[in-house]
Amino acid sequence: MKMTDDNDSKDYLKLKRFNAKKEDWPIWSEMTLMTLERKNLGDMVDHLVDSTTVPQDDETFSTGTDKEKDLLKKYMAQNKRCFALLLCAIDVETDIGKEYWKRVRKHRKHPWKSGNLKTAWKELRQVYEGINETSKALLKTKYY
Repeated sequence: MKMTDDNDSKDYLKLKRFNAKKEDWPIWSEMTLMTLERKNLGDMVDHLVDSTTVPQDDETFSTGTDKEKDLLKKYMAQNKRCFALLLCAIDVETDIGKEYWKRVRKHRKHPWKSGNLKTAWKELRQVYEGINETSKALLKTKYY
C-alpha cells in the first residue's frame, strides 16, 4: 500500500458548498480561505486585501524582470483557479444561492474572462460583512 504525503492530499481538498446565508458566511469564508491556501493558492489569498491588481487575461508581461513576470503569471493562474473554485462552491439549489452565484459570475467579464477573484471576494465581503471604503474610513476615524 502506497502512503501519500502532504502534497498528494492537497488536490483532494474540496471547498464546502456555500448556501449564501449570512449567518454561515464567517465560518464558510474562513474555511474557504484555508482550503485555498492548502491547495497551494496562498499567494492569491494573500493578495485579496492589498492593492495589487489581478493581471488581465490578455496581459503580455512585456515589462519587469523575469522574476516579476513569473510572479504575475503565477498570480494570474491562481486567480483563474480560485475564481473557478469559488463559483463552483456556491449552492445554486436555492434562490439566494442563485442570486449570489450571479453576483460572483458578473466578475467574469472582459478583461478578466476567467474571472477576478479579488473583486468577487470584495463584493461578497461587502454584502456579508458590510465592509466598504466608507465603513473603513469611519472605523479609522473613530479608533485611530
